[in-house]
Amino acid sequence: MHSPADSTAPDEGAAIATPCRVAVAGLGRAGLAHAMAAAQHEGCAVAGFVEPRADLRRFARAAGFTAPAEPTLARLLARGPLDALIVCAPAEARAALAAEGLAAGLDVLVDGLPAFGSAGAAGLAALPADVRARLGCASPALFHPLLRRGIELFASGALGVPHQVRASVFVSRVFAPGAPPAELDVLDFAVGDLLLLLDRCLGPVRSVTASAHRLYGARVDELHAMLSLDNGAEAGLDASWSVPGYPRAALVLEVEGDRGTMIASDDALEADLTVAGGGFEEGVTRLSLADVPDPLAFDAGDVSHAFDAFVRARESGERCPDLDGERAMRVLRTLDALRASLAAGGASAPVSA
Repeated sequence: MHSPADSTAPDEGAAIATPCRVAVAGLGRAGLAHAMAAAQHEGCAVAGFVEPRADLRRFARAAGFTAPAEPTLARLLARGPLDALIVCAPAEARAALAAEGLAAGLDVLVDGLPAFGSAGAAGLAALPADVRARLGCASPALFHPLLRRGIELFASGALGVPHQVRASVFVSRVFAPGAPPAELDVLDFAVGDLLLLLDRCLGPVRSVTASAHRLYGARVDELHAMLSLDNGAEAGLDASWSVPGYPRAALVLEVEGDRGTMIASDDALEADLTVAGGGFEEGVTRLSLADVPDPLAFDAGDVSHAFDAFVRARESGERCPDLDGERAMRVLRTLDALRASLAAGGASAPVSA
């Protein structure tokens, strides 16, 4: 992308594409990473920031970003037009910012789920469907190269009809009564990405049953659940933030089908097929990260892949299945159902439509 400072001008008469004017809401680590991805993307320009904290606005300027920064989206919009908003604010503020951006006509990408539950995203749910269609929600699980390869293998049908599905997420966060983040538990912290991965592969959840271990007080530290899916399949789910040795959340998806098995994680992807398919040979194949090189020419960490997909979807006018905002809203309702089952002593709880 050429800027006024470029010494080489484009050919005379050549069409110059207008860059997507991107604003980033939230200037924590994720916000700065998205700003870096936007700055390096040839189809984008960083047009502004939304951050209520003055110290973080100063930090972004000190880091080299010169775009205007305002405490509210309304004040930033008053300074000039925008095309897209990337929401990286704290979870309790994401849904309201996303709804405001959508109402202003922007395409919106939320880093993660828009809220901790469907009640926190009521403003988004109330928007008309055509407006909400411009909402994307990014999960690192759906863009990790090995997990993506697992999604593609499952979608190919090479595993056949699944008859057993297990999914787990473990992360090391809680080892003393005072250690957990205030008012949060393992469902808020680790389960959402796993549910997004399951929904992407297997489709929506119809109902759940759940039990919990509360190791350090009243919070849910470990979750065990069975999910009944719309397609008739059943999936077991285990989650804990109390297992040592996991500085980053580790997701694992295991599928046993009538034509093969798959174990997909952020460490490796292993497939054992009775018939070749989905780009895998018959028998056992094991892939590591070295076998799936990153195709992107720029890198701002995990966010680069989701941001690039968001820009490509915006340019093409086609929805990206890996950024489906409706999937994220379904996951919020599934989290609600898990909590309802826990409150009912493990009774089955439906996922609301």
